[in-house]
This record gives sequence, C-alpha cells and structure tokens, in this order.
Amino acid sequence: MILFQTLQYNDNANTLRLRGSLFSYESWATELGVSSRSHLRLSIIGRRTISDSLAQSLIDNIRLTGQDKDYFQLLLLYSQSSTAKQKTYYSRKLAEFFTAKVEKKSVQPTLDLLRDPTVIALRLLLTFEDVSGTESELSQRMGLSLEETQSNLRILRSHGLVTEESFGLWKATSKWIQFEETKDNSGIRAYHAASLDAAKQSMTYPANSRHFRSLTWAMNEDEYQEFLSEMNEFIEKMSSKFEKNTLDDRRLMQLNLNLIPALMPNQDKQL
Repeated sequence: MILFQTLQYNDNANTLRLRGSLFSYESWATELGVSSRSHLRLSIIGRRTISDSLAQSLIDNIRLTGQDKDYFQLLLLYSQSSTAKQKTYYSRKLAEFFTAKVEKKSVQPTLDLLRDPTVIALRLLLTFEDVSGTESELSQRMGLSLEETQSNLRILRSHGLVTEESFGLWKATSKWIQFEETKDNSGIRAYHAASLDAAKQSMTYPANSRHFRSLTWAMNEDEYQEFLSEMNEFIEKMSSKFEKNTLDDRRLMQLNLNLIPALMPNQDKQL
C-alpha cells in the first residue's frame, strides 16, 4: 500500500507530485482540470478544504484503487474533520487499516509476562530475521545472564510466544502480538511501572542514547480526547514507518507516552 506510510493527504500529494524535477502546480492544475493553480496549492497544503470533485480528480490522477483509494478518502475526512468527535472517529478508522495489515497473536496480559519489560523485549528481539536465536547471543544482546535469559524464554514459551526449534535455538511464534482487554489489569500496570523505573534509571546513560521531553498545558475534555486521538495516530504512524524485518546495527528503543493531570482533581479550583 503506497499510502500506508503517512497520515496526511497533503504529504501523499507532495511526495507523489513534487518528486518530479519538472513539476509545477500550474501543469498539475491543468491535468486535474482545476482552473486556479493557487486554489490547488492551498488545498494541497491544507489551507483550503478539498472538495469532493477535487478529491476524485486527485484519486484518478494519482491512480488510486482498492484499499489505497479507501484509505486516501479516509485521510481526507480525518484531515478535514471540524470536531474532536469526528477526528477521533476517523482516527480509529485509519488505525484499522494499519492493524488489518498484520495478523496479531492475542495474548493474556499476565503479571509473569509483563512485570519485567525485558521479557517482552526478548520476544521482540526474536522476531528479527538476522537474530540467530541462540541463548548465548540473546544473553549478550539483552545484557542479561544466561540464567536470566533462559528464565525469560521459559515464560515466553509458556504463553506460546516463542518456540525452541532445536536445542538452545529460539524463534518468536508471531511477528506481532496484541494484549487482550481484561478486568484484571495488574500485568499492564506492572509493565508501565517497570518501564517508568527503567526510564528513570536511563538518566545516567550518555545524552546521545536517551531523550526526555515534558510539556504542561491546560485542556478541556474535548481537547483531551482530541489529543489522545492525535497521540494514537502518531503511534500508528511511527510503528508503520520504523517497522523492520532485520536488526542490523539498530538498537531496541522504548517510547513511553504518559498523559497525566499536572494537578490533582479540583486542586486548581482551590488555589
């Protein structure tokens, strides 16, 4: 899918049209049957609304069909949403296109699997094609003792997430996993708590190997929901953009996104 790498329709149009050295909005406007070059440009960069007729002309001009066409139309609806409710709705629809691309193994979010983030990190490591899966290699890459690695592998195997293809040679059973929604979220809470602890410990790492950013601002409920929608969109986009089949010279990196009240509920009213 040529459009799955972006979440803005103008990004697509610019990528597809501006890559040609002889491109001009004037010639493109002629191709599309648009009388005003300026109107086309403002529409593409998001300054004006793209009409249904212009949208269809773009689809025909870029030669989109099937899922690409459906996805592009959703991009238009999402980018031109006028309310947070609409934006949230179309954001979820866009996310469905990403999740539909891959088969995910459904996993129970149990405490033994999630209280130590290195267990899940080990599973991810085993999804790369150039990781041989020997216990010694895994121990070295993870920075764990052989005993710790073997213990993590046993946990993963008990959940059907890895398999021992031959003695001491391991592989992940699925590229992607998805944790089920359950009433008992102790495993998820433990994972986030351990991840935050790891983030605090990383403050001692070299500055070029970790990054921290914090923002504080006020928002109402609609703005809060809109932000969550934008955040989920960002996660889906980054997941798609940086999805790799081989590890090569890459390092496993972890991103923690935490949106929390800067003040306790009603505290701001008491000041």
